[in-house]
Amino acid sequence: MMSNEKTKELKGNYRENPLDALILILAIICPLFVNQNILIDIGISTILCFAMLYFLTKDKFILLLPIFILYSPRLFLYPGGVSLVNIYAVLFCIRVLIFKINFKSHLSKNLITILFLYGFIVIAYYTSFYDFIILCLGLIAFVTALAEINNSDNEKLKMHFIRIYIFMCFSASFYGLINQNIRVAFDDSLSSINLMARYSGTQNDPNYMAMFLCIGFCFMLSINMKNKILKCLLVITLFIMISFTGSMTGLLCCLLALYIYIVFNKKISWVKRITILLILFLGMLGFIYFVMNSSSTLSLFKVYSFRIEGVLNALFSNDVSTATSGRSNIQERYLEFYYNQSIFRQLFGGFCINGYTLKGLPFTNIGAAAHSTYIDILMTTGALGFVIFIGAVISSLRYSFRRNRGISDKHGLPILTAKLIWLIFASSISIFPSWTYFIILFLNFQPEKKSLGKEIIIKKATNN
Repeated sequence: MMSNEKTKELKGNYRENPLDALILILAIICPLFVNQNILIDIGISTILCFAMLYFLTKDKFILLLPIFILYSPRLFLYPGGVSLVNIYAVLFCIRVLIFKINFKSHLSKNLITILFLYGFIVIAYYTSFYDFIILCLGLIAFVTALAEINNSDNEKLKMHFIRIYIFMCFSASFYGLINQNIRVAFDDSLSSINLMARYSGTQNDPNYMAMFLCIGFCFMLSINMKNKILKCLLVITLFIMISFTGSMTGLLCCLLALYIYIVFNKKISWVKRITILLILFLGMLGFIYFVMNSSSTLSLFKVYSFRIEGVLNALFSNDVSTATSGRSNIQERYLEFYYNQSIFRQLFGGFCINGYTLKGLPFTNIGAAAHSTYIDILMTTGALGFVIFIGAVISSLRYSFRRNRGISDKHGLPILTAKLIWLIFASSISIFPSWTYFIILFLNFQPEKKSLGKEIIIKKATNN
């Protein structure tokens, strides 16, 4: 660590600069063309590395984060094949040495840090030394990124972060369409085998892509745009992109985001709220009827017909396995394995079943991933780590809920909704301990100082 005299303090010195804007635009556009050929990939990795180094001492460095959240499985340094996300994490560690970053912002960050450290100790037994170092770098990047963005009171920086995230959602969706990144599912419930194509965007699983797009969807609802027609078109386009993933959870989370946005939006009258909610409800019923009675051979209709049929079976015949595509049976086997362990194992875990190392017990017995972040955390860190995680989540949600009640705080509601969406998806996908996936869950934007001042004045006036 550098001495206090030489250490700089990271301040809100956000300035509009043409060169900064040009480099940032190049950085957020170029990932769309990745994986075309080796020369293009070398050019893209060069641009992104230059952007990271250029913004290393600037507060705009955090604006590169949405790129790596959406494109992390696709971006590598050529030649060499090193993940650019790992390079980004290393540079975050360097920023800790350069700047005097305030890490004392919120309890949830401290709790989740303890959880990650605890989990990494367990994971170290199952991974190589290199993988363990990468995980530790990710932990430092995770804590540093949260400290920077959560402590920032710069409104422009926060708005640019959200807008870049939305843009990267569209970019990742178009990448999947252009490159035909499709995951083929088999419907064996019928007499003949049917192939169901689900677009995965930039991810390896369509459910991961659906989660990121749903978070972008609720961000899209919250941003202010002068052209309301354009905003509606963008919202509809994003909804269509989510539907291409074939994720029923994604569609339900979109409805949840719309419901929260409409019900808690004070600018919309109650008459309009009820009318819009009624239209959404009728539209949902119409969609279900159309899909279930359609004779179309389109793969997308097959996906949703199969999914809706599974949900209906779960409701009327308690067939939860079909509704969850068999995940519930796998998760039951993991929990059964957990309950049969010693009290020490139940308390402290010690099993590594995350995406980094699918080996060892209980994976060798079950033969499949848990498809649940909650089970991953429980098996890896035990009941103690799971309680730490739940405490961190409750603390983070509580903070966002309080911010949503604040006057002129435009970020509280969409971030709270994004966290709820994250928690819903975490029950069906495994994302522990990837730091880029956990960022959204613990985002807690500070309100503007001006807005906070107005809130305090109004509260005092109300109390008097």
